Amino acid sequence: MDADDISLPERLSKQVEYLDANPEVSFLATRLMLVDSENQITGIWPEDYYCVSRETIKQTLPVINCVGQPTIMMRREVAQAIGYNPKFKANEDWGMWLSALAKGHVIAKLPDVLLRYRQHGVNTTVVANESGVEGKIRRFKRLYLLDKMSTTGLQSTDKLVLKSYLKDILKSIVTLVSPRLQIFLGRLKLVRKKKLLQQFSRARTYFKNVDPELVFIFPFFHTGGAERVHADILESFSGSGKRVLTFVTGQSDNTAFFKRFEAHSSVLEISELLKLGITERWLFSKLSASCLRKDTCRFFGSNAKFLYDLVPHLPASVEISDLIHAFVHEYEDGPEKWSLPVVSRLAQRVVISNKTKKDLESLYQRNGISTEYASRIRVILNSIDIVEPKRHKKDELFKVAYVGRAGEEKRVELIAEIANELSVTDSNIRFHFVGNIEPFLPKPLRGAIHFHGEITDQGTLDRLYDEFDILVIASTREGFPMVIMEAMMHAVVPLSTDVGGIPEHISDGENGLLVANSNDAAVKENLKQKIKYLYLNRAEWQRLSDNARTYAVQNFGRQTFGKAYRNLLLDGK
Repeated sequence: MDADDISLPERLSKQVEYLDANPEVSFLATRLMLVDSENQITGIWPEDYYCVSRETIKQTLPVINCVGQPTIMMRREVAQAIGYNPKFKANEDWGMWLSALAKGHVIAKLPDVLLRYRQHGVNTTVVANESGVEGKIRRFKRLYLLDKMSTTGLQSTDKLVLKSYLKDILKSIVTLVSPRLQIFLGRLKLVRKKKLLQQFSRARTYFKNVDPELVFIFPFFHTGGAERVHADILESFSGSGKRVLTFVTGQSDNTAFFKRFEAHSSVLEISELLKLGITERWLFSKLSASCLRKDTCRFFGSNAKFLYDLVPHLPASVEISDLIHAFVHEYEDGPEKWSLPVVSRLAQRVVISNKTKKDLESLYQRNGISTEYASRIRVILNSIDIVEPKRHKKDELFKVAYVGRAGEEKRVELIAEIANELSVTDSNIRFHFVGNIEPFLPKPLRGAIHFHGEITDQGTLDRLYDEFDILVIASTREGFPMVIMEAMMHAVVPLSTDVGGIPEHISDGENGLLVANSNDAAVKENLKQKIKYLYLNRAEWQRLSDNARTYAVQNFGRQTFGKAYRNLLLDGK
């Protein structure tokens, strides 16, 4: 790493620990974040950020470099045997990774962001890229292949380098002939052709027969807190007499909420249509024409970029609203950023916490957006069913649960580390993970956890909540998680970092416990101590449990939620 890059305090210890536990790994990277001269986060390096698993790295490196050299920790004997090749000027690191793969060495990456890479005008990468990124990549691959053929010959993954080099040459020729054709072919390569035809056929049939009055735009119907909220919103319009259409813009991992979406609206999946400019423009045209044929047409979306891309193509009379669950990280694209160019067209903006409302107002101020538009932001709290907990007979076991997904901001590894440490000193404290989490945890961290996997049946999840004592959340950012609402309704004590809208509903020491959102080590230690405290003080746990349940019943019911959304989209208020 360069002198002006920033290695985070826990980076080296995490890498050493991983390499000690995984002797088959020769090179270990981490994710990195880009910062400017003022240490402000400016973005991510996409190839690095979205390429994490060993297999993905192995398949991607022959095409494009996806490993940040400043983040690497390597085994000395391997590095000395391969070394940097001076022929690969400005790409010595990439050449080393490819040589390592060709010799059968394993390259891995921690999913944590553990280094901040400073960008400025004299970076080696910046200077090398001035002559064109694609040309630089082709030149490097040519040098690499010539060197390999003149020394060891092409080995193993080198054949993938050759294949990608030939594709690069073909791409450059097509670009010279017709840049637009190259863009189209690039997009077409990403399309699932059969799925594209199916989606086009369904959408064409729909628009031949129906002009929708309420159009919802959501990204997925798979398992997730946001998806559950979107299903609840659709259910609010059951029996409204309106022709309701829901677009699903992404490829869902499962069908957890599809039946609920379909029960209250017509559902059109359009993920493949959005990959091609021609079919996306066809959708714009169909929706615009449909709106012109009616006196009123309202659109509502959440977490879907298509909504904001669509806005300029809709008649001025169309009313458009959206929902923002929580802000994304500074370095990510997300709804609050996608929406900035069309804020003036958004009649109402819904957020689920006062924290997100303040964040949105601050974003407007930083971008010179009139305070007039800030007055259109309103808070509608999410809701759940009121249920009567069926607490099982208490024994000595004290069950701590994590319910959710394994995203970077969730810090599930911290919770797994706590589970492993407490299993040694307090064997009656048991940890349960609900969700598709096990594959994302290193094997050494799995031993003290009972994994339930992804659960799509609400009854099964309710029965598990009735067995849990604590729900633990270690996130770096949140809106207000549905799982906290569900846990409190089942008299489970929430223990969480104080992020997003969580402190608006959890009062520390009253209906749950909060810890400050700080560095990983401090969060881990504070969570661990509070778990032990509640385990050893059952009367205090009981008090918090009773208060959590009371608060949930008084604040999380569905009636207010449904009425608020009906008012918003039927009456426009």
